[in-house]
Amino acid sequence: MRFLRLWANILFVSLILSISFFGLSGDVLFFASDPPHALFAIGILSVSLTLILIPLFWAISLKLVSIDQLISFLNRLVTTLIGVTFIYFLLNFIDERYHLTIRGKAYLSPKIPYFYPEFLWWVLWVILFIVIWRTLKKGNKKEILSRTDRLIWPIAGLFILLWGPLFLSKLPIFTTKKGPGELDRHFVFVVLDGWPSEQLKQISDSSQQENTTGLFSGGRLFQNVRTSTVWTHAYFGIFYSGTGTHIFNFARKTFWSKVLRRSQESGSNLLSLLQDKGVKIRGYCDHRSGMSEGSSSRISNYKGFRSLFLTCHHSSILNLFNLDYFMVFTGPRPGLSLTNDLRSYFVTKLIPYLQPDLDYKNSLTEFLIPQMRDVQGKNNRSFLVYHARWSTISNADISLVWQKRSDEEQEKAEKVIRKNDYRYSDKDAWYAQQVQDEILAKKSLFEEKIREFVDSVKKDPILKNSTVLITSDHGFMSSNGKLFYGFHPDEGTTRVPVFIFGGDTPPGTDNRLLDTYDIMQTVLEYFHIETKFNNRAISLFSALSKDYVVSATQPSDVNKEWYFLIYKDEFKYSFNIHPQGNGEAKKCKVEDFRCVPIESGKHLITENLSELKLAFGEFGLDEGLPTHPSYSQLK
Repeated sequence: MRFLRLWANILFVSLILSISFFGLSGDVLFFASDPPHALFAIGILSVSLTLILIPLFWAISLKLVSIDQLISFLNRLVTTLIGVTFIYFLLNFIDERYHLTIRGKAYLSPKIPYFYPEFLWWVLWVILFIVIWRTLKKGNKKEILSRTDRLIWPIAGLFILLWGPLFLSKLPIFTTKKGPGELDRHFVFVVLDGWPSEQLKQISDSSQQENTTGLFSGGRLFQNVRTSTVWTHAYFGIFYSGTGTHIFNFARKTFWSKVLRRSQESGSNLLSLLQDKGVKIRGYCDHRSGMSEGSSSRISNYKGFRSLFLTCHHSSILNLFNLDYFMVFTGPRPGLSLTNDLRSYFVTKLIPYLQPDLDYKNSLTEFLIPQMRDVQGKNNRSFLVYHARWSTISNADISLVWQKRSDEEQEKAEKVIRKNDYRYSDKDAWYAQQVQDEILAKKSLFEEKIREFVDSVKKDPILKNSTVLITSDHGFMSSNGKLFYGFHPDEGTTRVPVFIFGGDTPPGTDNRLLDTYDIMQTVLEYFHIETKFNNRAISLFSALSKDYVVSATQPSDVNKEWYFLIYKDEFKYSFNIHPQGNGEAKKCKVEDFRCVPIESGKHLITENLSELKLAFGEFGLDEGLPTHPSYSQLK
């Protein structure tokens, strides 16, 4: 009996430590996981810790103390952990909501190093532990420990009762494919962050070569696609939810809270609809914005485990049990360290040798293809999201590019440019040129990585039922006083490459006007889901076309700019709707990647009134958000 009590105490300690672990790591996305997946993850970690602690405490009991003394110690430990964990989560809630505590200060002050506040947060947890432990030691130990001892059995039993069947249901021997009668369909969605749209011309020229060595030969290239928004978290917000009504309304807190609640309560989103059709979902994202919870839609009502600081290093454990999940993709990079990713570093080191090499030469072939094989070997249907920086895939050595100026000069220039909403003056033009040099240094090697990935997928018999879509969430620019993306309405930021290959995709090129809504609709129709979030959306696989597409930039209060763009035929109409801006409306002709000005004037608003009204509705601007007086008739 004493041995069972010892085991129950150790299991309880492991359980509380597991819950504390996800909180201490700051893994806010873990707590967005649906209950079965969260319980399963806690259970896996609890069992692992139990297997480690049982022989450890058993050895201690043989050498130092009796089993009864050890049980008494564990009871006090359990009580302390419960108290510490409760206080920690309360402080964590205050931190996340109001940015008042140690970690929150890091968001407000860029002078605090990334790892420093996290270190202090762990120190705080240890101090809490010591305080509560000493309080218990001075208090009525017998009464406290006896109450804790009585709680051990029912809680340990309840944990086993809940987690046991869940564990068995996820074992590989119980995880079977849905049946041979169902056609295998697997969609891989590769989103390369900030992929320069100028490379589209290079891709197009290469794909039209007669020989098969050209980049992207054998697939379908879409040459006239515009991102609906030119920054990441808004792009994925539209892609997952099928609407842009949540993007700009954060400025109105009461309305934003309603939109947030409505989006979370709604069952209509891409991920939940796919899961209703039996599609296995896995996502690997370079940063939080690529996940639905981190996107502008904040959608979290779908099944699956998600984590912000568990890394692809741990994917083999999740794959073993064939879970739906989203996690951070950490490579390729020189390696996790205390300075570049403290939390992921510790989490990775806890379970070594699972996937030790994160410094991929080509993450598309070395990481993504094995993940495709795994999910397709266990499921009839799957949807993989892979979001990574295009520049890191090339993994090029560009050290010579960055030797032009000192680190201090570069940091100062970047800070000035960022403060000016990514506009630079002649004084900082050298920095923009340096960024451009980096892009040029990586382009050719990146092309080789893409070609290697495409060829590998085509040759792999396991992946014969795969359809792969490669695109970008937005473009990139470093010219004309503008750097990066987000605030700029230029072709360099709005135009994105889209390439599809595999399955029954017909080869060739496509010049139809398309946007982000159409990419989402393509995924839905691929899995025969009839839901349509946007009435104007069409599938890339269809022969349909649309009259116009809309794109939007972020509002820049610094430069008094906030652009809505309408593309019709060969023309681009830009409207500055910023409430303090000039309200200008311009028309230009799109020639390759240039825009040739044609005319400007308020009459262009009237000419495009119906399109603008619909666009305002799609982005939620008809709810009363302030815009320039020239556009008041659109509300």
